[in-house]
Amino acid sequence: MEVITGLLSALIGILSPAGTLTEAALEAALNEQIHRAEVLAVRVDNRPAHNVLSGQLDGVRIAGRGVYPIPALRVALIDVETDAIDVDAGQLLGGEVSLQRPLQLVARVVVDVEDVNQALRSPAVAAVLRDIGIGAMGSAVAGTSTQNADLVDPQLAVVENTIRLQGTLREQASPLASGPSSDASARPVNELDIAAEFSLDLENGYQISINNPSLVANGVEFPVELLLPVIQGLNQQLDLRTFERQGITARLLKLEATPDTLEAIAFVRVEPSALP
Repeated sequence: MEVITGLLSALIGILSPAGTLTEAALEAALNEQIHRAEVLAVRVDNRPAHNVLSGQLDGVRIAGRGVYPIPALRVALIDVETDAIDVDAGQLLGGEVSLQRPLQLVARVVVDVEDVNQALRSPAVAAVLRDIGIGAMGSAVAGTSTQNADLVDPQLAVVENTIRLQGTLREQASPLASGPSSDASARPVNELDIAAEFSLDLENGYQISINNPSLVANGVEFPVELLLPVIQGLNQQLDLRTFERQGITARLLKLEATPDTLEAIAFVRVEPSALP
């Protein structure tokens, strides 16, 4: 959605006195939506050229390599190609974007597994992974009470269409352990070596489902029955039909995980009502 917003925002610059620099305007607007990109190229198809003045473009192609949507994550490849774009020229001149007809595009995104692992090791992601509740897993597997923990050294791997995430859940030390007498009274910090496995399946183009989940902690397999409520909740959030209430239709044409890359190809249709 950020790419769409940046693209439409750039259309405002197209009708400025520098409107002949359509591709440069789009590229500049897109660069404002991301942290940085190693390569970012924009091509605007518009014949005849005066259609721009009426708010019409035949299509836009965006190709990015080494795109960082956030500083911690590198996306190896992004390709976006739109159908014709038709906006209200009068409102556009006033600084507003109003679609005259739905905007349709196809986007391809490829992420290298190694880049995902570098992101997982970054300080920004490590901060997000702090304060994970061990909860029932800590009690059932390690014999501890419910505590907060940090996920240390996370690593992602893909083996035969199965995604594997492993790392160490390290229980945070008790606040009492930081006092003057902590050396005498501090209890050992518990750790759980965890390995989670699951497959991602695409159903009907709109439902991404997490299937065949398993979780092993300190060599002990966690009961699948206790995982199912969490998996079911995640699967509900991975239903792309939820965007339709906002006037956005999204369908995945491809979802593939290999040992080296994660790839998705999506079709997106944005209704005029989706824009404020």
